[in-house]
Amino acid sequence: MKFKIALLPFLALVVTATAYAQAKPEDLIKIRQASFRVIGWHCGKVKALLDGQYDKEQVLAAATVIQSVANAGLNPFFAPGTDKGIGFHDSKAKPEAVDPAQAAKLSEVITGFRKDANELVKVAATGDKEATRTQFGNLTRHCKSCHDDFRVQ
Repeated sequence: MKFKIALLPFLALVVTATAYAQAKPEDLIKIRQASFRVIGWHCGKVKALLDGQYDKEQVLAAATVIQSVANAGLNPFFAPGTDKGIGFHDSKAKPEAVDPAQAAKLSEVITGFRKDANELVKVAATGDKEATRTQFGNLTRHCKSCHDDFRVQ
């Protein structure tokens, strides 16, 4: 029974990878755009709360949404061909973002973002506003890095 349970995450990964492989570039662009829209909205909320009336529970809720999207996996949405085309709007991905030769660099940025999103939730849960501000800065540095290297300005 333990063997069967251990296979479940692997099977989910295989099914998910197959689904992404069969998805149209336009669908992947839409998912990518929607994911980053959600992240951006909640980052804006965290920033506003850090700059204004701090509310630990609201910061934690927003950080948890960012964490959830980051941990859902963003790499598959940068498949070859998704730098051109329209999702909800024109793709803003540079060709480098979908270039297999740049995949390791993109993956490094996404992995760092995910780690910082996970840490942001831990720090936000403490209620320490300044520590949360510092960790939020770490997280947004990954946003800027990705925008600088992989997004058309």
